[in-house]
Amino acid sequence: MEAKEMPETISPTIRLADPFLGNVVGVCIVTHDHRRVMTRLVQLGIGPWRVYTFSPENTSNQTYKGQLSAFSLTVCFAPLGTITYAIIQPLSGPNIFSDFLHDHDEGVHHVTYDCNNIPFPDRLAELAKRGFGLPSQSGSWMGKNHFAFFNTEATTTTCLETISFPEVWEFPEPDFWFPEPPYPLSTPSPLMTPSQIPAGQASTVFVARGRVLKITNTHGSQVIDTWALNPSQFAEHLSMSHTTAVLKTAPSVGDTLFSNRRNAMLTIIADSSPPGTHDTLIAACDAHRYRQLGADGHLNCSDNFQTSLRAVGIAASSIPPTPDPWNLFMNNPRQDDSLTPGKELLLEAPHGKKGAYIELRAEMDLWVVMSSCPQDMLPGMVPKDAAFEVL
Repeated sequence: MEAKEMPETISPTIRLADPFLGNVVGVCIVTHDHRRVMTRLVQLGIGPWRVYTFSPENTSNQTYKGQLSAFSLTVCFAPLGTITYAIIQPLSGPNIFSDFLHDHDEGVHHVTYDCNNIPFPDRLAELAKRGFGLPSQSGSWMGKNHFAFFNTEATTTTCLETISFPEVWEFPEPDFWFPEPPYPLSTPSPLMTPSQIPAGQASTVFVARGRVLKITNTHGSQVIDTWALNPSQFAEHLSMSHTTAVLKTAPSVGDTLFSNRRNAMLTIIADSSPPGTHDTLIAACDAHRYRQLGADGHLNCSDNFQTSLRAVGIAASSIPPTPDPWNLFMNNPRQDDSLTPGKELLLEAPHGKKGAYIELRAEMDLWVVMSSCPQDMLPGMVPKDAAFEVL
């Protein structure tokens, strides 16, 4: 009988090491634009995404190539079978993700292993023992979730990460969910439908870039305080002062409204109301205003803004102080391009017609908050529900 050839071996001195990496628990893409990658992956059925900012404020023991070094990242997580899919966009400070983008551009950066859940220091010692030295990047998110990356790219074509969670771990509230939370995060009002703004309350909706938001004054005579925020940086929001500095005090069809960082946010593409109906000058009603009116504890638009954003899963710590709103369907007859010095700014009862609407095109991804103003302390003002729809 003819002898069978034995498989070729690369080297007789190489032996399979005792396995200790354990299970693959994650894979990560590094990108210049996490929103673009999330949008594409959602179209493939991967999501919803929790989006966080890792920074020195919430991530301790930060290192880069063995040295203490502060860095900030946008980190997005989504479940995918038994693993977690991640997206990282570097923001600031020295980090291996910026290095990767510089050397390779975007792509799969690392695979994450649980190392059979052995103690985290033992993992680092074992990797050093096997020739991988100090982590190329490491830190402790929320002081509990320890992570370390090792530069194995030259030999395995990807970076290796090991991550350690405490026995009891729940993800903290994300900066925001994309495209939306996987479950109701609050109990809606009995009157509320997916497209309704309940009387005296607020609704929040995500509007992707290029989509159109239609807001309707269902019953007429209702002011709707309106805000827009950048989901990636909540400190950037629709700004009436920045808009009026570029345009006029009464934007009309064709005009674009700007953020406090002077970026285009919303463009008016249709409006059934006459020019000047939508106010850009008056602050949102707040607890202080109603206290002055003898109605301590009254519902108000300023609090509605905060409550509505929390209701869609946005962490309270990420929400900015309530900005000045855009007051849709408000009757402010002195709002025009010829405000006369010395004359009073008149505030009269809203006269928005039943069914009046405005259509706004999003110039970037946005969270939009709409509050059906609860003001009922002035003659003739009774809060009513309104409606919205993303077209």
